[in-house]
Formats: sequence, C-alpha cells, structure tokens
Amino acid sequence: MTDKWHLLFLIVLRFHGYSYTRRFDKVELDTIVETVSDLPDPVLDPAVQEAFDVAYDNIYAFHDAQKPVEKIAENMEVSSAIFNCKIIPVCISSVGLYYPGGTAVLPSTALMLSVPAQIAGCKTIVLATPPAQDGSICKEVLYCAKKAGVTHILKAGGAQVRMQYAHHVHSCIRDTLSYQPMSGGSLGSVFLGEWTPESVGDYASGTNHFLPTYGYARMYSGVSLDSFLKYITVQSLTEEGLRKLGPYVATMAEIEGLDAHKRAVTLRLKDIEARQLSNLR
Repeated sequence: MTDKWHLLFLIVLRFHGYSYTRRFDKVELDTIVETVSDLPDPVLDPAVQEAFDVAYDNIYAFHDAQKPVEKIAENMEVSSAIFNCKIIPVCISSVGLYYPGGTAVLPSTALMLSVPAQIAGCKTIVLATPPAQDGSICKEVLYCAKKAGVTHILKAGGAQVRMQYAHHVHSCIRDTLSYQPMSGGSLGSVFLGEWTPESVGDYASGTNHFLPTYGYARMYSGVSLDSFLKYITVQSLTEEGLRKLGPYVATMAEIEGLDAHKRAVTLRLKDIEARQLSNLR
C-alpha cells in the first residue's frame, strides 16, 4: 500500500471510529487515546482500594509463578560444547486489551488482562474501555490500569475498538478481544470444595477469569502469562557438531529435493575437510 493510500485508509478508520463512539457510546471526545501517566491518580474509598490491592497481589503472584525457565537440550547425547538447542521466551512488545463496559463496571477484568502483560514485560499496553457520558474513564478501571502498568487507554468500545487500534495503535500485534469472562460451565478453570465459589476466581484468588466459552475449553486455555509471550528457538553448533550432524541433514535435504539446504551443509563440510587436510601437511 502506498503512503497516499495508507494515509487515506487511516483517515477513514479515524472517521468511522469517532462516529461509532458518538453513535453507540453517545460521547463526543476531543481525545480518544490517553497516556496513563498523564492522568491524575484516582481517589478510591479505602476499603475499595484495599480490595483491588489484594486482588492485584494475588493475580500477580499466580501469573509471576508461570514465568518459563530457559531450557537447553543437548542433542545426540554429545557434549554441549559440540551443539545444543534452546528455547527463549520473549515478550510481545505491544499489546491491545479490551475491557468490556456498558451495563456493568468490570475493573477486575482490567487486572486480569493487564497484570500478565505487565509481568511478561510488554512495553506498550493499550487498554480499550468505553468512556462515561462525560468522556471520563471509570476511576476503578483507571486505578487498576495504573497499578498494572497500562501505558495508554483507548476510550472506545464495541466494533470501533478494532478500527481505533488500527489508526492509533497499529503497532499492536496481539489483542484479546475474543476472550469473555468465565462461566461455571467451562472447564477452563476448576473450583474444588464447598468453600470455593466461582466468585473468588472471578475477582481475587489469583487465577484468570478470561476463559474460553462455547466448549472451546476442550482445546484452548484461558489467558495466562503465555498469552503475552512468544518463543524463539536457538541452535548453536561447533565445527565438530556440524561434522557429526551435517551428513544426516544433507541426506534429508537431498530426499526432499532442496538443493540449497543441502549445499548450505556440504559446502561447510568441504571447508572443514580442506582445512583438516591443510593442517596435516
């Protein structure tokens, strides 16, 4: 897409985003994206603040315990000095989160989505939430957002959230718009014993209440720290490692007819052999 058409595309998105906010949220906004650090700290009733602080601590502890450990596999039962493979967890740098609003104020959802992203180390965390009639942000949601490291708040709800992400935060590469609060019929989370009501998981036990619905818990998990991580594999071979593994790779590449893959190995093996012969002279 050319710069001209890209600009036109963003202008159209912006127009429709604002028009949908006027139409469905019934709010006229001067600024649709707020930088959280620029907003004043909200003042909550002490009992309310304590409840959210306890929930935050428990949610943080549960998701912090999910941090993956870097694992190294020493293949072919040879010394790691020859070759090894490992997998490295890396945070997704920019994420967009959707907090539903409308008929109910759900600041607990802001914690459930933002805390794992905070722990993962996401640099940009954009939380979308419908604004109040005066254009303000629910003070409990803002308190949770500030505590959980949200960097920006997008004042929008519904379908226009995706449009506004495209215009204002098009660098975001993951969102959780499809997650819904959990229901008792989902086996994405289990509550054991008569003293464990579903409410504790909804709010403050520490587990995440964003779970798959409509039976998708059979094959998908709910939101966790992994939702905000990607994994990069790394392999490292020494000269001796390639000498041992290379012939197998060359054979497989030849069977598949991928000559470039084969030559990437065989040329290096020939170089090793040539240098070994030179050293013997």
